[in-house]
Amino acid sequence: METSKQQNTLAGSVIRVGIAAFLWALFVATMVFFVPRQRRTFDDFQMSLPTLTMIVVDVSMWFADFWWVLIPFAIGGLFVASGITWIVRHRTNSRALAALWTLVLLAPPLLCHLVIWGGLWLAWAKLNEGLNH
Repeated sequence: METSKQQNTLAGSVIRVGIAAFLWALFVATMVFFVPRQRRTFDDFQMSLPTLTMIVVDVSMWFADFWWVLIPFAIGGLFVASGITWIVRHRTNSRALAALWTLVLLAPPLLCHLVIWGGLWLAWAKLNEGLNH
């Protein structure tokens, strides 16, 4: 019975870290590939962008130019997140701590996605408004 519980906690740890890693990889892919394409569209219409969109585009251009800098941070972050997840899941019996750590793992990439898509939505809404007039 104890082995089954350990396997479940290990699977839960792998799933949590895997989801967080996927969300961060999706964030980087969005910043490197998708946002620069959207910028070209906005440039074609010669529109002034909302402040949030300008920030997202500027950060995206940095990501597109220096994506390789992120590789050591991603590998280090994966090891740190895996280690902390293992400690929280295997060395403590606190469900509250496990839930808090899950929130810490998943909230930052989700908030980053929210900022990206919110910034792009603002620009597209402004573009649609201009085209409808």
